[in-house]
Amino acid sequence: MHIEVNLGGCNAFWHFQGSATFQSWLDRRPWMKDGGICVIRSRATNAAAGPLVPAIRRGAHAVQEDNGYLTVREVSCGGAAGTPQQALMLHFGLAPDMHPVEARDPIRATLLARRQLLIMQEQEEVDLYDWEQFLALTEHYLKAEVPVPLAIVVIDTRAKLTYEPVCHFDTGYARPQVLADAAIVDDPTIWSRYVHMRAWWDAAGSMGQASALTLQLAAAGVGCDEAVEDALQAFAEEVWPTYEHSDDLLHQWLDSGRRSAPAHVEAELLNRGLLWRPPGMQGLQVVPSVARSVLKQRSLPEPGVWHLRPAIVCAPLAAELLSLCLILENRIRLRLSGRGDIGKLKDETIRRHQTFCDGNDSQTYYPARHPAPPSKPSDVWAFASLGETLNSCSPSIVSDIDKGVRDLRNGLAHGHYVGWWHCEQAMKVLRAWNL
Repeated sequence: MHIEVNLGGCNAFWHFQGSATFQSWLDRRPWMKDGGICVIRSRATNAAAGPLVPAIRRGAHAVQEDNGYLTVREVSCGGAAGTPQQALMLHFGLAPDMHPVEARDPIRATLLARRQLLIMQEQEEVDLYDWEQFLALTEHYLKAEVPVPLAIVVIDTRAKLTYEPVCHFDTGYARPQVLADAAIVDDPTIWSRYVHMRAWWDAAGSMGQASALTLQLAAAGVGCDEAVEDALQAFAEEVWPTYEHSDDLLHQWLDSGRRSAPAHVEAELLNRGLLWRPPGMQGLQVVPSVARSVLKQRSLPEPGVWHLRPAIVCAPLAAELLSLCLILENRIRLRLSGRGDIGKLKDETIRRHQTFCDGNDSQTYYPARHPAPPSKPSDVWAFASLGETLNSCSPSIVSDIDKGVRDLRNGLAHGHYVGWWHCEQAMKVLRAWNL
């Protein structure tokens, strides 16, 4: 199950670690059989969990299809709503102190008459003992001789429940393509995607923090990237007090290096929200907003700066831009094919091509069945950098756009900071070439 999240006026689906597990649970349609309990762990507060409940409702109705009527209901517990057990009884119109054994048959009858999926969450903190009592009650209902088709999703924002399955929805991964169809899409649309991506990254996939950050980003007009940077930095410093008590632990992790850091230190920093797993990675990285705050202190030794500076680079945006640059580079090479002076190529380029042709290149690999490996004399250009290719051609046939693609690619490949300016450079090329 993916969750549709709106940030900066852009809707995008976020994937979570627990998405597949929860979808498998929904696919069983426990409300139609012998019931089941599923725990969704999310750090989002009730106010920020807005996208979560609608996503659960949509997912349940999607798997139900034409297999009978299904009602998805929210049930609050804690405080005036009572314990989870009392809230359950009240939901079915029963006395809150009714004995669970007496309540079993009426609840079963209600559920057989109208299938339901209940979404339960705290409106105020519930004692762990009361949760354990509730889970024991539901377990009794599910294992009764005639099971009660009681299907409940519990949203656990405090990471207190251990009932399986536990589906982790703490860190989401956004997938908007910022520059998709840039040749025909207007700047405000691309800007909204850009703001969404930047908010998601700096919030390290937290729906709650990303939503709060977007409120600050709303003041930035289209293209006002300095205002975006101001908001990102201000937000980082605003939330830093939440993490400040972990500063010594973080510095211990940074000083020891990620590979040699004690496992318990890393686990504790992850639990406290100072580390996260960026998309496509198993290793941990400092949360971007935390990295911003620590870098602002300017008291780090040089290795710490080199460690944290990459953490605030929006890696998926950089990857999207770099991928586009590779496509644009191929078009430039195609246009300039046969028009360069081979005598201007570096000796190293000639040597690398010959090494490849001799079968001794340990860096460049083409499979044996590749239909056209670069083994002809004219294929030496495949081993020249884009800059070298441009320099080998007459200045009259090398455009400013060609040079711009080269410079953009080089900056991205060297890991420099990525922002709206880079998007603008890519948009100019895509629109000029109608790509």
